[in-house]
Amino acid sequence: MKGFRDAWNTRSSLEPTVRGDARTYLSSSERDYYLIIRIEEILPHIREVYEFLRVREELSTLPEDFLHLNVKTFGPHKPDTEIIRNVLSDQESFVAEFGNLNLFPEALILECRSTEIRSINRRLSENFGAPPVDKDSFHPHITLAYFRTADIGDLTDYLQVRRQLNIPSFPVKELELVRDNTDHSFQTVESFSL
Repeated sequence: MKGFRDAWNTRSSLEPTVRGDARTYLSSSERDYYLIIRIEEILPHIREVYEFLRVREELSTLPEDFLHLNVKTFGPHKPDTEIIRNVLSDQESFVAEFGNLNLFPEALILECRSTEIRSINRRLSENFGAPPVDKDSFHPHITLAYFRTADIGDLTDYLQVRRQLNIPSFPVKELELVRDNTDHSFQTVESFSL
């Protein structure tokens, strides 16, 4: 996938990757450590659409306290925080700006249009290695729900009409290295001020 526009343009031919129940999928993955931006400031602005998604049979929403803006996914082993600190040493604070609701093959997402996040991901990937979802193919976003079934019914029709949300931007002054606990809450390992 080249970008958000490409993802949206292929929605009619989308063959969803079924993840099933979001909590079960998250429990089975080995993505224990993340570098994230917390999004509490915008949760009230996505709550209406989030509540709608929660009742859709074809979707399984992520736990609300798990919603975040991912900068880099690490594996099950704690990354070297000194390397992260060095990569971020010249990074200034920036503004997180959001786009539309969109579909990835495995999830319904909210686009983030902040180029700084892609840049940070690319620099971290050069130091830590890049799984297939990182580096050049990384598109910053908030995952709202995974596909529970391959039949997504009229979901694309709903999104066609309602995909433009009015999500306010907010300043990002800190990134957090977190560990995903078994209850799908984040434990902060270390914070990095920008």
